[in-house]
Amino acid sequence: MTMGRTSKVYFMSPRASTGNVALSYVSKGQRLFDAAGLNECFKKGDRVAIKAHCGEWNNTGYLRPSIVAGIVEKVKEYGGEPFVTDTTTLIYGSRLGRVIAQDMYKTAARNGYNEATLGAPFVVADGDYGLDDVKVKIDGNFLNYAYVARAIADADAMIAVTHFKGHTTGVYGGAIKNLGIGCTSKRGKTATHMMTSPIYGIGAKWPFHPEKCRGKDCISYQTCLELCPVRAVKLKETPPYIEWDRKKCVG
Repeated sequence: MTMGRTSKVYFMSPRASTGNVALSYVSKGQRLFDAAGLNECFKKGDRVAIKAHCGEWNNTGYLRPSIVAGIVEKVKEYGGEPFVTDTTTLIYGSRLGRVIAQDMYKTAARNGYNEATLGAPFVVADGDYGLDDVKVKIDGNFLNYAYVARAIADADAMIAVTHFKGHTTGVYGGAIKNLGIGCTSKRGKTATHMMTSPIYGIGAKWPFHPEKCRGKDCISYQTCLELCPVRAVKLKETPPYIEWDRKKCVG
């Protein structure tokens, strides 16, 4: 919604009938494309980023790739050069499917997000390790800069194709999260979550209980050492076994 104006909201039922192609998910997505005039946001020859969420490993919380493929077809119809894109997750973890580009391409392909099914390349916008970005000045209440994933920042236009989702702290997520969080690099997500804030960030506020660490008797001790990119966590031979340098921590 903008000041003094109300946004147009289009709705189509998920119901369909056998043999009626016009009622398929793909056709409905394309009809919404036309009704919203999305062809007006790019020119012939423009590189158009289609921002979607490729889903997590072995999960179902993402749009069917055929719907996104339908949008790709419409962009091509009007002369655009589309690519489908997403970014890596904020948190580093050994059992997550979108931490680095190599893992994310596997997850995306498993969920049907690849060039063969989409009709356009699938691109991890923030690079191999989620660090490829463009620093953009903004006038925010808390943030002075945004760190936009480079492939998205370099695109001529963008179309957000968003699924509705829940979030443990944000309650609901949709198009705003798909753009404000989903279009940023790892340091962009870190900044937006205020993880490095001297007042609210992890280093300042989170409790730390080194006495609970069992050192090398813990089956996951190696994970603590390998996942920190700045080596803010160290392991000792005697109790307390773990040390955490709050000032060095980047979230």
